[in-house]
Amino acid sequence: MLFIPFGAFIAIISYFLVWLWGFGYLMSCANIVQPTGGSQFKSVNLNGHDDLKWRIALYVFGLFWISELLSAIFCYCIIVGVCTWYFTSSHDTRGNFSMFKGLWYAFRYNMGSLAFGSFLLAIIWTLRVIFEYIDKKLKNFNNN
Repeated sequence: MLFIPFGAFIAIISYFLVWLWGFGYLMSCANIVQPTGGSQFKSVNLNGHDDLKWRIALYVFGLFWISELLSAIFCYCIIVGVCTWYFTSSHDTRGNFSMFKGLWYAFRYNMGSLAFGSFLLAIIWTLRVIFEYIDKKLKNFNNN
């Protein structure tokens, strides 16, 4: 049970690294602008690429959704392991504790519920990011 959070961390970081690679590929479809002035970094121009803006938005939403789904699966494994241990133990015997049973139950019986719950959390995360962006823009507008 102690290794499950570490496994979840490794899975989410691995997914995030693959996501970054895909995001870089997606951003390379836009217009790359050469640096001007004292800047040494190239920038990306998304003007005229409305379809690419939607793809980027969906890709970022997918990051929130899949990372929440991975977190939910690993939390569910711990829940099933603890519950099976608790309900199979008695004063004579120790209970059965299996994380693999939790993985099996997650993928076989509860993937829809876990995916729907993580979808709702991804919507909330996305709305939160949008409102924080609007708040930042309003603060910059009021300061000027």
